[in-house]
Amino acid sequence: ALYRALQMPTLFTDVNGQYRGFDKAVHKADGFVYYTDFSLWDTFRTVHPLFNLTARAEQRDMMKSLIEMAKAGGSLPRWPAGCGYTGSMMGSPADIAITEAYLKGIRDLEIETAYGFMRRTALEGSPPGCDGRTGWKDYNELGYVPSEKYSVAVSLTLEFAYADHAIALLA
Repeated sequence: ALYRALQMPTLFTDVNGQYRGFDKAVHKADGFVYYTDFSLWDTFRTVHPLFNLTARAEQRDMMKSLIEMAKAGGSLPRWPAGCGYTGSMMGSPADIAITEAYLKGIRDLEIETAYGFMRRTALEGSPPGCDGRTGWKDYNELGYVPSEKYSVAVSLTLEFAYADHAIALLA
């Protein structure tokens, strides 16, 4: 199981420190290794807490990578693949992964920047083409995602509540 847990995310940094960002431009990872291919919706509950305990340097780099993705692309991703958003799954699990890493002592992060992306996505939605929160307006107005509008309303409501709890802890 540990072997499988360590197979992803994927290193995306070339030997010279360069990587292609979410804006499709070439960037240089300065002081960290850039990762991509996070199945965050699956791993924020299990693999990333494990990395917080057993692979702290790599977890730091992974969280830095998520923040760099948001800076280049416009929002924190749910399930980044290569150099772009996939739109796969739901919620905003990067909020939870980054918050937990920070609260467990991984502090070398642009945490104010990350918090800004988390807060904007929760309160205002994300820019077009970015991962966001489907049903966020209804959730913010009603306190839940209505089932008459969304087939996965209960799941969306739970995902948003969990992410909002993480954002509150980070704030």
